[in-house]
Amino acid sequence: MTMRYIIILLAACFIISCSNNSKGIPEEERNYSAAAFDTSDSLCMRVADGVYYFDSINANCVADAIRSATIRFFGENLYTHVMQDSVYSWLSKDFFSGKTYSGKEWTLYTDINTSRMSGGYKALYGLERFGIDLFYENSICLKKLIANKGVFPYTERVGLTDEKMDRNRLQFLCEFNIDIRYRPESWFNTSKKENYRVTLIDTVDVFTSLPESDFVRQ
Repeated sequence: MTMRYIIILLAACFIISCSNNSKGIPEEERNYSAAAFDTSDSLCMRVADGVYYFDSINANCVADAIRSATIRFFGENLYTHVMQDSVYSWLSKDFFSGKTYSGKEWTLYTDINTSRMSGGYKALYGLERFGIDLFYENSICLKKLIANKGVFPYTERVGLTDEKMDRNRLQFLCEFNIDIRYRPESWFNTSKKENYRVTLIDTVDVFTSLPESDFVRQ
């Protein structure tokens, strides 16, 4: 009889663990489309070395969007104040900051609000430290060139000298995508990860070495 109960218990655990217990939106509304996360999307332009200056998006705005989306998709229990502080710290210290992938000191000679500026550094952030397989990734998508605002002096520290690299200031209609990837924690769950996307619309000035012609579709 003991073995029978053990088998029944294991079977029950397997059924429970394989079911999706996250309190998110209905499965038919979840965004599993690979096309939604296709980085080669021809309708989305990117600048790898650009300095992005948003009209309104900043760390607070993105943190609020992440919080609202996480609660909507998974319920309030999956997003505590400690997690919220952790996400905001990532956004303010690493993404909306003076950090770039080159790791070099740089100066842009124009008056901008640095809280709305990003070099795109450290776009991916995970909550593994809280024991949750949950990741957020920021993706800046330039949809349409609006204006050319001229050339601005820009320098990077190379060794002991400042190397001048003038940048074109190009304004775009922008989609700021927040991609969310989550796998429910379970011993037996073999289902694929849940993918979600939240999109914020804004205009952004991009300081880049690329010419305006590179962003005009033929």
